[in-house]
Amino acid sequence: MATLQLHNQMTMDIVMVPGSFIDIHMPAANGEYVKIYLYLLRALNHPNIPVTVSHMADLFDLTEKDVIRALSHWEQLGLLRLSFTSDRTLTDITMIDDANAVPERAVVPEKQLPKQADSPTASVPPMTAASQAPPAAKSTPQPSSAASSQPISRSDLTSLSEDTAFSELLFLAQAYLKKTFRPTDCDILGYWYLQFNRSYEIIEYLLEYCVEQGHSSMKYLEAVALNWHSMKFTSVEEIKDYASARTKVTYAVMKSFGLSDRVPGTKEAEFIQKWLHTYGFSQEMIILACDKTITATHNPSFEYADRILSSWKKAGITTPDQVESHDKEHQIKVNRKKAATASQPQSKPSNAFHNFEQRSTDYDRLVADYYGYRKQQ
Repeated sequence: MATLQLHNQMTMDIVMVPGSFIDIHMPAANGEYVKIYLYLLRALNHPNIPVTVSHMADLFDLTEKDVIRALSHWEQLGLLRLSFTSDRTLTDITMIDDANAVPERAVVPEKQLPKQADSPTASVPPMTAASQAPPAAKSTPQPSSAASSQPISRSDLTSLSEDTAFSELLFLAQAYLKKTFRPTDCDILGYWYLQFNRSYEIIEYLLEYCVEQGHSSMKYLEAVALNWHSMKFTSVEEIKDYASARTKVTYAVMKSFGLSDRVPGTKEAEFIQKWLHTYGFSQEMIILACDKTITATHNPSFEYADRILSSWKKAGITTPDQVESHDKEHQIKVNRKKAATASQPQSKPSNAFHNFEQRSTDYDRLVADYYGYRKQQ
């Protein structure tokens, strides 16, 4: 194939891009990351160009998290340095000469790493060298699922110091959760990273999901990860489909109960999760139970709906047709029992005040005898 000839007739101002960036870093980089880096180079010589996360997100049709990801990527490669305030707000971006860049993701001997990082941009805390299992393994049993069937060992966690993708995840996690990771936090994130077969996408979505739910604790992250792992999810698409379906069922339940103006409480959400995952009912069956609850009690009772669904579960009922057939059989039995009861002779009054053997004493005669009425007669 013939070599292309490149000519220059541009008279506009030029943005200087380091040749090493084009030769070394750009080929393997995400296209969105390259856009952010070039925009920063452009802004260096033009102070009037706004440099904010929100502006860059709007300009390139990205989310603010995408911009943060891009910045963290280039910092990991040592091409820029980020500065944060005490509340983890990004304040400064320093562009670094590519020739002097020292990628932060390079493997450093553990003894040279600081015991605790001062900020999310500092070196990542090392995996602890203790012989005990990681906190995630202690707090939760080792799951066995399609995502990972092998137990996680200390050597597995230690090996993550050479995993550049995990190094980037550690930085993102500290930025998302707005905290400096301790070694135990690194172990927890590493544990789930390995459980999901080193899926960068799943752990990244896990972090985003937790933050969107308003939670930044590792305990909450563990709980969500354990739930996803127990459901045997292997891709972000499966997780999103699951979350979308759960949201639809929750909305449908609250609407059926006339409570669509609020979100379910903790106990109410637990009931919905039980109906979906413990009982395994479809949305159609759950809503049918809610409708029957309103008909019977005229109140939105999650406890009553749970008793209905529990009885269906025990009876092996899984479709509305089976519910209808079961209700008809039950009504026939009730009618037969009523008919049998009505045909029996009533030997005793049913009133509770007369439910005893009545005496035949003539009280009028006793009173007359006592006062001598009979003698006067």
